[in-house]
Amino acid sequence: MTRTRAAIAAVAALGLTLAGVWVVLATTAGPADPDDGLAPPAGDRSPPRREATPHAPKRAGAPERAGDGLALPVAEPRPPQVTRSQADLADGDTTGELADLSAGPAEVVAVGAGWGHGVGLSQYGARAMARHGHDHRAILDHYYPDTRVTQHNTGHALRVGLLSPTARPTDRMRVTSRRTWEAGAVFATAGGERVPLPTGQPVTVTADDDEVVAHPAGGPRLRGARLTLDWDAGATGGAAVAFSGVGGAVDATRWGRVEVTAIGGALRPVLVIDVQRYLRGLAEMPPSWPEASLRAQAVAARTYALRVAASGLNTACDCHLGPTAASQAFRGGPRRAAARPWLRAVAETAGQVVTRDGGLVWAYYSSSHGGRTERTVDSFAFGRDDGQWPSVDDPWSLDPAADNPKASWQVTISHEAFLEALGVPLQTLLGVDVVARTAGGSPHTLRLVGLLPNALPVVSTWPPPGAGDDGAGARLRAELGADVLPSQQLTELRVVTGG
Repeated sequence: MTRTRAAIAAVAALGLTLAGVWVVLATTAGPADPDDGLAPPAGDRSPPRREATPHAPKRAGAPERAGDGLALPVAEPRPPQVTRSQADLADGDTTGELADLSAGPAEVVAVGAGWGHGVGLSQYGARAMARHGHDHRAILDHYYPDTRVTQHNTGHALRVGLLSPTARPTDRMRVTSRRTWEAGAVFATAGGERVPLPTGQPVTVTADDDEVVAHPAGGPRLRGARLTLDWDAGATGGAAVAFSGVGGAVDATRWGRVEVTAIGGALRPVLVIDVQRYLRGLAEMPPSWPEASLRAQAVAARTYALRVAASGLNTACDCHLGPTAASQAFRGGPRRAAARPWLRAVAETAGQVVTRDGGLVWAYYSSSHGGRTERTVDSFAFGRDDGQWPSVDDPWSLDPAADNPKASWQVTISHEAFLEALGVPLQTLLGVDVVARTAGGSPHTLRLVGLLPNALPVVSTWPPPGAGDDGAGARLRAELGADVLPSQQLTELRVVTGG
């Protein structure tokens, strides 16, 4: 602590105000269960801001052991900047410990809870609520306040891109079946021609500039601006039509039809499918979870898909939704017997959606939260205030009944990586404290103590004034990514000696 107090005292002696320090810093500141074979609500579902899908991501996270969660005082949603006096700082009034760099290089320890963007329904929270006896309507009412579950016309065709948003553009794909095709069961249409595909033979599809070419083995070559593959699911004996060369996001589907276009030599394969069959192919929640949680998931997923479709096509992919969890995790093919509870939940909630004032809501969801939900304006994945979702208490994500593997977690970040994420010209970080939080519990404002490259000690707040509305937790999560921070809901940050 001696070194930190000396640094702070030096700042005070130089007569630097907090705002004055930020004049310096701001010059470079930048912003499953094993038995069913399905992963738990998985990975980070929320890329920074926007992905290849046309709408802000709806979910994030995967479901580790409940500690204190985010049982910390929650600040006002838009807290003021720190106004503590230099005298207070010089007295060493800090809440964190100072790293003694003489003992080795410094690292930053981040402690947090939850996995995902923090907005809307928590999948692990839904699991806990179901285990405590709540039905799916109560679960939806908790996470989507001031809404109703109503019946809605779901006779819409969804367009689901088959390429993973992170996959490289491809000029070649193959379409085949996991069982031998029956003669005439699968048809290919292009350039005004519609021909049955030979029995049991795969089809190679390539791009020739802005045209699509199909090369059925032993059959005539088809060429046109759009290739359509359609089939009678009954005639194929329930077999899935399988794909390869599309980035691995979707490997098969039993229903719908496939439309393939090309732009500049890159294929754009899209599955056109009705809402109920689309939901049957989702892999968002392990089917072994309680019935009420599966039903809540089905209603949320249906609402989200229809709300996205109502907003129009993404011209980049000619689709409404992508196949990954950045939209909703769609796997498409026939599901094993273990998936029957999920298929039953989809069927028993047919037509049910979440509405407010008669309109579909943005039914965002993610794996789990850290004790409260975040407002969209405070989440790294959205960063806008749509006024739709307030922050609500979420003890369920941390309830032992959730069996949430991300109820509490701790990661260590290198000194260099943390400073790079901050985007400030500090040479050495000596201390970091959370001085204000969002309504959902994420850090909004940090106080940094460190040394500039010229060894000048500084104390200041981050993000700096005028840097926008994004809070510290949201910025760190967006910069460091899901591989480092499962969520932005950090309960503690501290600088420690790495050696």
